[in-house]
Amino acid sequence: MAPSAVDDPPGCRTTGCGWYHGAWPLLRALGLVATPDRHAEFFDRALGSAAAAGLVDVVVSGAADDAMPATVLAAYRSRGVAPSITVLDRCATPVERIRAALPDVSGVVTDVVASGPERRFEVACTHGLFPTVPVDQRTQLAAAWASMLVPGGRLVTTTSLSSPDAPDDLRFDPAAVDAFADRAVAAFEAVEHRSDDECSLDDVERMARRWATNAVTHPTRSADEIVDVLSAVGFDVDVHEQQIAGTMGAATGGPWSARTACYAEVVATRR
Repeated sequence: MAPSAVDDPPGCRTTGCGWYHGAWPLLRALGLVATPDRHAEFFDRALGSAAAAGLVDVVVSGAADDAMPATVLAAYRSRGVAPSITVLDRCATPVERIRAALPDVSGVVTDVVASGPERRFEVACTHGLFPTVPVDQRTQLAAAWASMLVPGGRLVTTTSLSSPDAPDDLRFDPAAVDAFADRAVAAFEAVEHRSDDECSLDDVERMARRWATNAVTHPTRSADEIVDVLSAVGFDVDVHEQQIAGTMGAATGGPWSARTACYAEVVATRR
């Protein structure tokens, strides 16, 4: 298990997301947060199809770490295709981590909704970004995705689906925050061969509690919502709903956690 920093990463200081990126490597290593690996079959199939079609210029729109670009690389390379990958994120922390882990991947610090990239790509992909954006701003995000793709380009993404009566802001309730912190400590204690200088149990509890307290997403209540938003900005949309099993139940988990939940897996083609 890799060492985990207990202070906010320097790259987060201008964006205020240290609570998220500071804890993410630890929580990912403990299997407590949702990663693209949970949709491995979908991403392999969708990105493999793009590779077979000769669509090799790929942009990853938002990334917590190197998991999404690594997923792209694996899907393309398994088919003997070498992609060109650019990662865009508004925070420098994941961009720096990706550059260190995957030297062949380009990283650019930018807010795609506010400014967007300077050129167009053939494939745009991301994992779980849609519900991080409030409902009244999703058309802007969808339009940004459309603007970064050439005609015939493909958007490959996933989003969790909430119940029709879900509140506008989805958060861990207080009991779930406690349960998540306890689960993180227990998982850390169970790690074999961990280094004593990694971080203390108190550090793990603090980081997990802070993360769960701050985590918030905005519900996507049906696949039809996704189709409507993407269609309006120029996409032909194919959506499949998939139940994903997690390490915690839907009732006790919260946003971005590795909980059991229904997800929409989306491939949309730019008209």
